[in-house]
Amino acid sequence: MAKDDVKTANDFIYLGHLQSEIFALNVDHGVISRIESIEPIPSDLPIYTPISGIGRSKEIFGDPSRPELIGFERVEVTTAKVSKSKITQALVELDTSGNNALLGSLGPSVPFAQLDGNRPSTTIVDVRKKFAIGIDPKSARVSVTFPLGTVIITAPIRDPRVVACFPRDIEIVDRSKEIAEILGFSPAFLLIALARVYKGYCKKVAVTALPEP
Repeated sequence: MAKDDVKTANDFIYLGHLQSEIFALNVDHGVISRIESIEPIPSDLPIYTPISGIGRSKEIFGDPSRPELIGFERVEVTTAKVSKSKITQALVELDTSGNNALLGSLGPSVPFAQLDGNRPSTTIVDVRKKFAIGIDPKSARVSVTFPLGTVIITAPIRDPRVVACFPRDIEIVDRSKEIAEILGFSPAFLLIALARVYKGYCKKVAVTALPEP
C-alpha cells in the first residue's frame, strides 16, 4: 500500500493516546496512524472504538520521529462495524515480537538526530505467551517487561488504566491470572511507540496494553 494512500485514510480503530495525540489502527491498510486534531480528542475512549478523522488540518507539521502523523480538524466516534477477528489479524500482522531490535534499534531510546522519517515509530508486540508488569526501581514508575526475539525488554507504560490501578507496593507480577485480577483484563498485545523528543532523545514507551479485541 502506497504511503500516500495511507495518509489519505479517514477511518480507524482507536488504540490509545499519548499526550495530545491518539494512536489508531487502519485495518484496511494494516498500519497504525498517529493522529492529532485541532479540536481536543477525548482521552477516555474505549479501546477498539471506531473513529473517523474529519477535515484535513494544515496546522500539523512533519516530524521525523512520528512519520505516521496525520492531522484532522476533529475526530468523531462512528458506528462502523469491524469484526474482532479482522482487528486481531491486523494486530498479529503488525507484531514484531520475533525481532531482537525494538522499533529498529537496541536500547531504551533513539537519538532524534538519527531519525529521518523513513522507519516506523510504532509497533505491536504480542504478549499473550509472556508478560510482566511492575515498578521500575530506578524511575519508580509502572513498567512492562516482555520477550522480544532472544532478549527481554522493559519499557515504561503510559496507559492511564494500568498506571492508575497497579499497586505501588508490588515489585513485579508475571502470572497472567494475577495480572488480570489487578488490571481487570488480560493484556494480549502492547502498543509500543517512540515518545516525542526530549533532550535530544525519543524514549520507547508502551502506550497501551491491549486486551483481545
